[in-house]
Amino acid sequence: MAKLTDDDIKTIEYTERWKEALWEAIDCVETQGRAGSMDGLKISETLFSRLSSQYKHLDFSGIPRLYEAFNNYRHHKLDGEELQTMAYAVVMVVNAAINEILARVGDKGTAHSADFRSLKWFGKTYSFTANQAPVVAMLFDHWENETPDVGGETLLLEVDHEDPPERLSVVFRGNPAWGMIIMPGETKSSYRLQPPGKNL
Repeated sequence: MAKLTDDDIKTIEYTERWKEALWEAIDCVETQGRAGSMDGLKISETLFSRLSSQYKHLDFSGIPRLYEAFNNYRHHKLDGEELQTMAYAVVMVVNAAINEILARVGDKGTAHSADFRSLKWFGKTYSFTANQAPVVAMLFDHWENETPDVGGETLLLEVDHEDPPERLSVVFRGNPAWGMIIMPGETKSSYRLQPPGKNL
């Protein structure tokens, strides 16, 4: 099995830092109706340069355009839903590059602990909290059954049937699986587990 190169490791590290900052900014849009600090997104230029040079068959032009999108949102030239849609589209392209790395160097299998607090997903292992694990379990079951898309409301009920949280983004806040392998489905307000090398 091939191993990660130093460039692979740096690219993954830059990507995870960038996505964490992006989700924090988007979370402010969702919860407070305002754009959060974009200081963490200053890494965008470095990430854009690195990915563009390594994966010329993918279009990463959306990375720098996100800065403009956040500014447009702040000046009421773009609504929150449009901003989130654009962010997800950019993340999907970035994920395609990282998934190529994982598909090349990782094994092709999946495995999980009995309670889904740990999930091995095509060469990378993710950990989940007690609230996150039931959601991942349901997504995994549907992925195995080749019916990957699950509605957000259905998934939230897995967290708490009596008092479900309002948004999955809050449930998975700070978890690298969010936006990397847990992605929007093909229909509105649905989600799925996204295998490496697969695009929505």
